[in-house]
Amino acid sequence: MILLIFLIALCTGLAVEPTISFGDQAASIVIEDGSTLQVNGDVYLTGTVVNNGTLSVADGVSFDISQGIYIDHGGLKRVFNEDTTIYNDIALSPLNTLTISSLEEEGGTIIVTGTGQKITFSDSGINQLIIGDNTTVVFRCIELVGYFDGAISLGEGSVVQFAASTISLTKDVTEFAPLFYFVVHPDMPETPSYLRGSGHSLALADGVLYVELDTLVTFDNIIFTALSGNHIQGHAGSVIEFSDCVLQLGGETVFTGGQLVIGGDVLITGSGSFAYSSLDSIRVKEFSSLTCQGIMFQYTAETETPTIFGDSADATSLFILDNAVFRSEVPVLNLFSLQVISRGNSILYSMPFGEEGYGIMNIGGVQASNNSSLRCSSGSLTLYDVMCNVVDY
Repeated sequence: MILLIFLIALCTGLAVEPTISFGDQAASIVIEDGSTLQVNGDVYLTGTVVNNGTLSVADGVSFDISQGIYIDHGGLKRVFNEDTTIYNDIALSPLNTLTISSLEEEGGTIIVTGTGQKITFSDSGINQLIIGDNTTVVFRCIELVGYFDGAISLGEGSVVQFAASTISLTKDVTEFAPLFYFVVHPDMPETPSYLRGSGHSLALADGVLYVELDTLVTFDNIIFTALSGNHIQGHAGSVIEFSDCVLQLGGETVFTGGQLVIGGDVLITGSGSFAYSSLDSIRVKEFSSLTCQGIMFQYTAETETPTIFGDSADATSLFILDNAVFRSEVPVLNLFSLQVISRGNSILYSMPFGEEGYGIMNIGGVQASNNSSLRCSSGSLTLYDVMCNVVDY
């Protein structure tokens, strides 16, 4: 009877709360081939035996609930098939899912916009955010909270982009697999996106974090584990900041493209090497430190003025070698407003260039007066094929 009243209300335009009630275990809604069920508002399926009710959609059926909600085995399911602005947080309980899928035959882009609203995952072992095939989803000013392994299911040819948005971890992620793009917000180009770890670990198994042109991204308080290969990729003009992070290397790791920025205390440790290859410089923020512990840090950037610089004239920006090797593979490396500190048994190593047979390291310079320094605080510091120019202006 309630279902009949609901359908009559849809046809007559009566203002009733759209509700479909399952009355017994055999209750079902069946949409046959060639039919369309269109829901223009939120529809709630209720009843004492909802989990045994079924919603059956035959092949070839158009099922449009672009702004609706329906029950799927006891959970809520929200579907976005077009650009959407959300005004309230969306909390996905263990059986809830959010599907975003373009209805265009060749696929398309769907923009989900907020003003800081949150979409919160609940780790139930199921995919909670499902992206349709050939669909590019752009989150603008949205925070995805509680990301876990397998939280997002990417369809064939699908892409997820973040513009001035945040991904937050509430637990360790051991097998991160998707490719996430960070892109610039067209109306907020100076607003960064964030990946916040709250001290949790993130293993980039098969996944890639890619930062597009002119985009700002901050990786905050994350422990990157078993890091190797080229899983963090920048683009010319992008800025990638590690803030209070630990990079645990599990092999040769390459950082390509964009400017590397160090905020807070950042530690690179583990086994292997970290190679910086970019047209941009490395920046260590004021009262911040980059510590290399037991690894090799390689500077391989192909730029006319390869530089590592600090933000403060007081040289409160630190580059620390702790039983580590710093290998410069550029003819001339400039260090401005930076303290280079050696601990344990560390090595400063340069590839020989030209007839001189050494690389040049300029400490100080016209951009930072004479406030850079190189010092050995404990143990021994060995220099190979390096000529240090301490410049006093």
